[in-house]
Amino acid sequence: MAERFDPYAVLGVRRGASRREIDQARRTLAKAFHPDTAGPASAEAMLRINRAWEMLSTAASNEAVARSNPGATAPPPWQRPRPAGTPPQAASSSNLGWWILIAVVLLLGVLLVSALIGAADGGGAPDIPFVRSNLGD
Repeated sequence: MAERFDPYAVLGVRRGASRREIDQARRTLAKAFHPDTAGPASAEAMLRINRAWEMLSTAASNEAVARSNPGATAPPPWQRPRPAGTPPQAASSSNLGWWILIAVVLLLGVLLVSALIGAADGGGAPDIPFVRSNLGD
């Protein structure tokens, strides 16, 4: 049977510890077990420390948001941490719809301004013989 993962025991903090205590415990353990200082054999321990810290820091953040906003069931999307190992979303692909909307609005604005300027000039065809002959004047 698989061993139950207890993040409190891994970090050595009490249940209900504050975010500051959790972060301090992680920093202390990371200094002792980081593979760059303790050797490659401590890589497994460092993975467990990081996993425990992610679990508890996420839980502490969610609890703090829930305390400040009792009606909400979850923190807003911009405050939710990304799962470990997922790359940040590219800004250009997530905002593509907004960029298209801005381009369309600018194009319509240019067309409106040019129509207003044309109406202010009298609305007739320009004084170019080739254009006048093709327009039927």
